[in-house]
Amino acid sequence: ILNNISSTRLFYINIPVIKHITIGFSLLIECIRWMYTNRNTERILISYNIDTPILQVLLFMQKLGAKYVPIICDLPFYEEIEKSGNGFRKYLSSLAHKAQFKNIRKPAGMIVLNENVVEDFSITKHILIEGGVSEQDIQEKTEKAERSNKFTLFYSGSIDPFHGSDKILSIAQQLDPNQFTFVVCGRGNEWAEMFKQNTTETSVLQYKGV
Repeated sequence: ILNNISSTRLFYINIPVIKHITIGFSLLIECIRWMYTNRNTERILISYNIDTPILQVLLFMQKLGAKYVPIICDLPFYEEIEKSGNGFRKYLSSLAHKAQFKNIRKPAGMIVLNENVVEDFSITKHILIEGGVSEQDIQEKTEKAERSNKFTLFYSGSIDPFHGSDKILSIAQQLDPNQFTFVVCGRGNEWAEMFKQNTTETSVLQYKGV
């Protein structure tokens, strides 16, 4: 950690539900303390994704004068939550997911790693940082690569169109199997099954499951 950056360990009780509540209160106290200490300067709060209760606390800080800028890397499908889990845990997950969708346009700005987030939610104030490799870059590497130097691409995460799985299939079909291997790991219902069907011993695409 740099000399001008400090870290604070938040107190919480590691019991389901109570854990999130105590994290929320601890974060709220630390943010209020930080806001007061830096009351004479511009205050910007950055979070990784918009999970509950962090989202609610930092949006409240924005009402007190700070600017909240989350980094959005991944948003789950509500349909996936509906199909997974059961009981009270599933109910809490669905509430957290609805809170994400309801409040996603409220931060002062946003850093996104997926252009689909910007398009789906009509986000205007944002910085797009592509986390993948463009098709043009891959095509250029295909032209330059020697057959003796096989290059391995790797993806791990949710498998669905929202996370670019359709592009992965498209790219894999364009690559030379003598020069490239595209290894994919993750879960995604029918899309995972599609990846499995497109995987052979000699294919570029190699789906490894979860």
